[in-house]
Amino acid sequence: MAEASSSKILHPTIPPEPEHVPSPNNEGAISLHLPTSFLVLPPVAGLIGLGIGMSRGGSRARLRFLAENAHRPPTTYRGWVRLLPV
Repeated sequence: MAEASSSKILHPTIPPEPEHVPSPNNEGAISLHLPTSFLVLPPVAGLIGLGIGMSRGGSRARLRFLAENAHRPPTTYRGWVRLLPV
């Protein structure tokens, strides 16, 4: 009897490992344990995509505006002066 009780000697500085006890709420549920670094990747990728999209969209809108207004004559005196050769 003394041997059976001494098989689980606990060291005073090392806490015992908790035994896995499934809770009744998620019994049979599939669980996926992800490192926290993987949880940071989607928002960072979204922000990078947002920045690239805004940059490309702004450039495309600028070119479209210039193409639509290139044929119009200037409406101000300053606009006409800019057209004169130097």
